[in-house]
Amino acid sequence: MQRKLADSRTGETATARSRARPCAMRGFTLLELMVTLVVGAILLAVAVPDFRRFLSKNDITQTANALVGDLQFARAQASVTGLPVCVVANGGVWAQGWSVTSYDIPTAACVIAPPVLRTRGTLPVNATLSTDQAGNPIAEIIFAPTGNVQLAAPANTNFHFCKTADSQAQRVLVLVIAAGTTSSYRDTSVAGPTCP
Repeated sequence: MQRKLADSRTGETATARSRARPCAMRGFTLLELMVTLVVGAILLAVAVPDFRRFLSKNDITQTANALVGDLQFARAQASVTGLPVCVVANGGVWAQGWSVTSYDIPTAACVIAPPVLRTRGTLPVNATLSTDQAGNPIAEIIFAPTGNVQLAAPANTNFHFCKTADSQAQRVLVLVIAAGTTSSYRDTSVAGPTCP
């Protein structure tokens, strides 16, 4: 036998009350769920291109920072050892990476041979690296034991990094002055959606 509890104020039973008014609704309606999904999709559509640009900037900045670190390391090694140290493009092409190696005094050349002090692999996808020293392309940079760049005539060395992503070219300039100090900048001197 089912017990029916009567409300002291109204005199109606609990089962009668539950039939008269439905339980409070819990959860989301289909409409609320669809509105949330549409808002999420709009936010995602706005955020994805900016996120790609951020990743592209991050890739090229990390690569430029790796070169700056290796150039500073080479300069420090030259000062510590009292011998010239080279940063050489792998295979003569900077896009294939670079190596920090000792200067071979008998042959008066930078040779990528053991002991290689450091090495870096290829550049990120869609990235380019061009170099020039007084307007001439170079495949190596040599630091003298004094910390200066070993050159016939004083000149700055420029490393131009560029990466294209989402019709946006991200550029970083690494500058090595003749005294051997190294710095990097966001390169705004060249405009355009693609790398050269």
